[in-house]
Amino acid sequence: MSFYCRLGPLPAIFLVCLVTTGLESRFCEAAGSMYVVEAEAALLRDYPSPDSGILTRLDHSDQVEYLDANASGWWKVRSLRTGVVGWMTSDLLAAAPPKLPLSIPTKTEYYYVNTPSIDLRVIPLHSSATTGTVQLNDRVEKLGFSPAGWTKVRNPRNGHKGWLPTRYLSAKLVSSTAPAAQPYKKRVKRAAPPKKKQKIEKTAPVEEIPKPM
Repeated sequence: MSFYCRLGPLPAIFLVCLVTTGLESRFCEAAGSMYVVEAEAALLRDYPSPDSGILTRLDHSDQVEYLDANASGWWKVRSLRTGVVGWMTSDLLAAAPPKLPLSIPTKTEYYYVNTPSIDLRVIPLHSSATTGTVQLNDRVEKLGFSPAGWTKVRNPRNGHKGWLPTRYLSAKLVSSTAPAAQPYKKRVKRAAPPKKKQKIEKTAPVEEIPKPM
């Protein structure tokens, strides 16, 4: 008879190692591992023997927690449904599927268009092709943003997606009487007007009066 362990040395975790007798083998398991009842039903007993008393009945797909085992293939488990601890044969169990991590839904941000009408662009450039148009107080969904002052949105009304300048979006509805955002205009630096030359007035020379001798 030989003993070996599938999981290797794990400090602070109680392991029951595999016992090999001829062609029969049972893997070692770590305390706390989760399993499900694979059979239609299973009996949880006082001791690892088919002649021992019955504690409770487990149904198909009931989950149990592995606690201990012996060399005869009996496992000591705890029923998650009832909390009862007892013995059953390991051939009635299967490994429980791993729990999938819970996905945290991202918060959807909505904004309102604060200008009478503006085109949605394919890329965040005024010269880009358009994908649609949004109107004043259209509610749009934020999809992304650009550090250059653009926001990518989706119009839920028709599904159109595109970029528009962030300044055309507001967190609240805009009053129709409120002044709309000014359209984009390219600023041109104007040259300063030339300075006027100051006129210098010429004065007549002052005649000197000769002093008396």
